[in-house]
Amino acid sequence: GAVITVVSGDVSIMSELRSAVAAIGDSGLTLKAVVHCAGELNDAALTRHTRDTFEATMAAKIHGSMNMHRLFSGRRLEFMVYFSSVASVLGWPGQANYAAANAFMDALAHYRQARGLSALSINWGAWKSGGMINATKASSGDVFSGFGIRPMDNRSAVAEMLARLR
Repeated sequence: GAVITVVSGDVSIMSELRSAVAAIGDSGLTLKAVVHCAGELNDAALTRHTRDTFEATMAAKIHGSMNMHRLFSGRRLEFMVYFSSVASVLGWPGQANYAAANAFMDALAHYRQARGLSALSINWGAWKSGGMINATKASSGDVFSGFGIRPMDNRSAVAEMLARLR
């Protein structure tokens, strides 16, 4: 019985996020849940990162999740899900910026939960197809196999997430 509306915009820019939410309200629908699945990779050795490469990666995760937190803190949502990464738990070569940005999302979810607000941060591993790791030079199977992590089937992973949110 749910209607899923995908709205495109940059969550790191509050005015775009507000416009997207307003468009949903203008359509007559009631916003019940939000999934944050934005991100950007800028892999490099720590000594090669610049302020710009850190900011580009941080924008989607940190600014985006904070904007969502600010905008939706006064609303009762059935769920708010942050698509985080296993990189924030395991760390990953070349991804100091990405690991830090995802760790922020994880901490924000805990902060929201402690205040009685809806939040779940999922530390996703590699997807079988698509996903950020597959956009890099590394093969997801090769990168994660040393940790005993197998790539997830996309449909099964999302179905499992949705089943747990009910």
